[in-house]
Amino acid sequence: MDIAPTSIAQSQAQSSTAQSTSASDITTDFETFLRMMTAQLENQDPLNPIESSDYAVQLATFSSVEQQVQTNDLLQELISASSGSALSDYAGWVGMDALAATPAAYSGDPITVVTPVPAEADAASFVVKDAAGLDVLRIAIAPDTKEMVWNGTDNSGATVPHGTYEFWVESASGSTPLLPQPGAVYSRITEAQVDNGAVSFVLSGGAEISPDDVQSIRESGGN
Repeated sequence: MDIAPTSIAQSQAQSSTAQSTSASDITTDFETFLRMMTAQLENQDPLNPIESSDYAVQLATFSSVEQQVQTNDLLQELISASSGSALSDYAGWVGMDALAATPAAYSGDPITVVTPVPAEADAASFVVKDAAGLDVLRIAIAPDTKEMVWNGTDNSGATVPHGTYEFWVESASGSTPLLPQPGAVYSRITEAQVDNGAVSFVLSGGAEISPDDVQSIRESGGN
């Protein structure tokens, strides 16, 4: 869902319409309740009239239900307003490049990958995997390497097909393997959406991430 102002306005309008409908329903139900109570009064047994306390109980019960419906409507309004506000907070992120540990789409241009080599590592490898999880490229890198530029070639030097690839750093400290770390790449944020109050971003490669996954953000095309 795009984060255009019209989308937020439509959401608010729909919420307002729903609240108006609920209010109308309550009014209709109350009128029906009064008609039923009047009919009950008109047709009661004169020798055994209904106690006034019984009417008080009925009125109190209806009033309680009415208040609960209004409370639910208010809560729904607050949730809708919160979702719209959360979405608008990230309006400026759409069109920006976000750095995140996510697969990237290769279409012929080199891809810069931030390589998170653990500080305790004394040996490391940069690994590129295809969509099936198979190694495309595996090369040794220095432990102090901060980033790699992958030009789309495999271990044999041949250019790989266009598609989605993921990047990993595998390292070791002495003879002890360390936990593999996913490489991070910059991808353009093409869409922001909200689901049950949670905001997420759709990237140009099709991946979906949360704002917490974003390590850095920059103007599109930045270096």
